[in-house]
Amino acid sequence: MKFDKSLIPRGEYCYFIKIRNEYKNVDFDDVKNFWKYYEGVNCPYWSDTGFGMAHCKYLNQYSIFEYSKSDGYNKALKYFGSEEELEKHHTYSLLFDRIKSCGINHDEDDENTGGFEEIDDTKYQRILDENKTLAIVGIS
Repeated sequence: MKFDKSLIPRGEYCYFIKIRNEYKNVDFDDVKNFWKYYEGVNCPYWSDTGFGMAHCKYLNQYSIFEYSKSDGYNKALKYFGSEEELEKHHTYSLLFDRIKSCGINHDEDDENTGGFEEIDDTKYQRILDENKTLAIVGIS
């Protein structure tokens, strides 16, 4: 499958921001709370595996959510069956914290929105469509 690089967020994070529907016609200065005004929208190639790891589908890399013998580590260990197999897949990146490793669009952040790329409804729909395509072709 060919990945659409234009759906990888600008900046250093694996997510975009989108104005919440209830604030579409409200100026940010009237709300003054960043995460109340905006919602995060994950890169379509980032996912929570459900077995204690984050996964970048674009790079096919994994990162344990909490490495030090935590719940995330234990779930990942159970999934892979041994520490040796787990170590083959764990990249020690900050992917679990949604910090990009791919380098795509990395230097293109927006200072007006805290370094996050703000998206509109059209791009949001493209991300949703890409998520559906990934599910259909079996990339999770």
